[in-house]
Amino acid sequence: MKESMHFIIPIWIGMMVNSLLSIVDFLYLTPYSNFYLSAIGIGYIPFSIISTLVIGLSIETNRTLAKNENLNFKNISTFCLAFSFVLMILSLLIGDRAFFFIHNISLKRACIDYFTSISISIIPTSFIYLFTGILRGKGKPEKSIIFSALAVLFNIVLDGILLKSKLFESPVIACGLASTLSDALTAIFYFSYLMSHKYLSNKAMNIRKFIKNASLNSLEKLFSSSTLEIIISLFMAFLSIKSSSVYFSLQRYYQPLALFPYCFFEWIIYSSSKNIRTNKMIYPLYFAILFFYNLILIYFLDLKGDNLFFSIIYMIYLFIFLFERQMVAYFFSLEKGSFVNIIVFFRDLALFLILGSLILIRSFTLLTFGISNLLVFLAEYCIFIKSFKGKRQQVSTVCHRNR
Repeated sequence: MKESMHFIIPIWIGMMVNSLLSIVDFLYLTPYSNFYLSAIGIGYIPFSIISTLVIGLSIETNRTLAKNENLNFKNISTFCLAFSFVLMILSLLIGDRAFFFIHNISLKRACIDYFTSISISIIPTSFIYLFTGILRGKGKPEKSIIFSALAVLFNIVLDGILLKSKLFESPVIACGLASTLSDALTAIFYFSYLMSHKYLSNKAMNIRKFIKNASLNSLEKLFSSSTLEIIISLFMAFLSIKSSSVYFSLQRYYQPLALFPYCFFEWIIYSSSKNIRTNKMIYPLYFAILFFYNLILIYFLDLKGDNLFFSIIYMIYLFIFLFERQMVAYFFSLEKGSFVNIIVFFRDLALFLILGSLILIRSFTLLTFGISNLLVFLAEYCIFIKSFKGKRQQVSTVCHRNR
């Protein structure tokens, strides 16, 4: 238990610190206008989707080092630079077309300005993911908190300087460039730290295998997070303002606890590669925290009737999500990412079709949405469990972790 918490909690703290980055720009732009707040909120969506494509670098680096396999930094950094550069060019090219659905010309221009200015940061962001994966693979996740905090600090300072300088036509450009510069400075400090502690090597490795697994990891993140978020946001528009506000409020308040399954995912990747057992007490403890936290939210948000039942369903969904992330991590630790991506893709498709059908028969409510989402995730988890048991002999070392 102690070893797993020593690994998970620093990652959890780091993720919560990183979440402050999205708040900094909002705080600085609040005195200007709500118009700019909408612009950076909408403008960040396509960037978030594109940046998802490089998350796999961190996951595969963690898995590779945890298995004591060689990691050639020169080859991987070359791939990281080339791939992120292509993504940056792609982002700049689609910038004018990414917001075709916005009819307000001024808002559309502001979204484009923010998106194109922050798109440059995809290069340093990719290296930050890579460097974070190195620390996790080395069993030093607590060190990454320093650099997460450093990125936030740089962003706070640079936002203030660039906005006060009034060098740019729009304040959203200043905020986007501040984020880019803060990520670049953080990546430089990260690199210096890893070099000074001799965490980087250039030993021979199977670069094709690394790129393949990293790509599969990124696709899974794209399907499980970005695509799912787009589907849910799309259908929330069919609910009343009151019902949709309940969902987004719960989503916002639950965010710190919702990050835990992603941290647990990183632990399973690491522990599976190191043959370390995972203490089963993590599951009831997480459920207890969710349960009591939900009681607080019910009282604080004054949830009643269907809204109260939805909060319970959402709590159960997050608990199942912990197990779902565990199974996904097991398959990725065994380099079975293709199978996972197929299942996750059809899960998203099934949810889209079910919610669409509910709208057609005029039965789409916050409660039916919650039940449908929960049942789809349960079905996905059952498929993972059944498939995992079917490959028991191939993964016997993994199956004994939680016995």
